[in-house]
Amino acid sequence: FLLFSTWKSVLSEGVAQRDSTRDIYNERFMITGGINLHNNFIGELGIVYGRALDVPLSCAIPYGFTGIKIASELNFDSKNLIYGPKLSLEYDNFLFFGCRISVIDYIESNHQDYRFVPELGLSFCGYIDLFYGINIPMTNETISSISPNRLSLIINLDFLRFKSNHF
Repeated sequence: FLLFSTWKSVLSEGVAQRDSTRDIYNERFMITGGINLHNNFIGELGIVYGRALDVPLSCAIPYGFTGIKIASELNFDSKNLIYGPKLSLEYDNFLFFGCRISVIDYIESNHQDYRFVPELGLSFCGYIDLFYGINIPMTNETISSISPNRLSLIINLDFLRFKSNHF
């Protein structure tokens, strides 16, 4: 009996904790944009959908973020246009650390260059990310303007939080 009642109380506490934390997780869409440095600068624009953990900090910012991003990268050279549709999974934990994995299909004229891109770096609550990544080719055909290394500065704009005046 004692073992059963102890097990029941542990399960009850676990369920109560899950129910109480359910309110602090908020799913949201955010606009994302930024700049990536390869051998040249490539801009990025897209949308991210994910789950943020809101904690009662004085500025009411998310304390962590996990989401899926659909974006496109585009260089700034009109004579040699390169664009890359992108699918990413991002995880920003706590206040300062984050990581992202992406699959990008860079297209230049009639050349396609598929890349797998793991990234790791600094994140300010999932709103501003400064990541270093490695562009790993998935095919033998590569585009010379896409370097094997990248540095990304990305901003995720959460309009729902701006609208609710939590800043």
